[in-house]
Amino acid sequence: MNVRFHKAMPGNIPLIQTLAKDIWNEHYPGIISKEQIDYMLNVMYATKRIEEEMKLGVVYMLIKVNNAPAGYLSYFHEKADNRVKVDKIYLKKEFHGRGIGQQMLDHVYKKCVQMNIPSLYLNVNKKNEKAIRAYERFGFVKSGEINKDVGEGFFMDDFVMTCAVTR
Repeated sequence: MNVRFHKAMPGNIPLIQTLAKDIWNEHYPGIISKEQIDYMLNVMYATKRIEEEMKLGVVYMLIKVNNAPAGYLSYFHEKADNRVKVDKIYLKKEFHGRGIGQQMLDHVYKKCVQMNIPSLYLNVNKKNEKAIRAYERFGFVKSGEINKDVGEGFFMDDFVMTCAVTR
């Protein structure tokens, strides 16, 4: 199995949007409502929003397995707190259980090592038990909770999980 990481450019935004729609619709039913899935996809994956994030230094990576698009991740350095936030990390269900998610986390972890950044963190829905277990396997620990209003009456009820960069 050949897993490759490619830095996404603005021309890759349609592929990111397609992956997001496919992955969110296969993974999030039962965790959040279909209405919230649709709303968040429309807000978080609007072309202008992703373009702006890229301009501001958010790194988007496309993950390909045997040359087929399998997922994506995004992360950025919060300079004020000297830590990296893993903002998005998504993998098609057919690729789960193969260690690819751990490779995705390791990719960001290694960037932290290279940049001498002491920690990384992410937010994960409290009901997303499979993802929580994967993050814990990697070395993340629950470090807080957040209940964020994302608009239209929807909330993100998340754990904040942190991983110290020690290797």
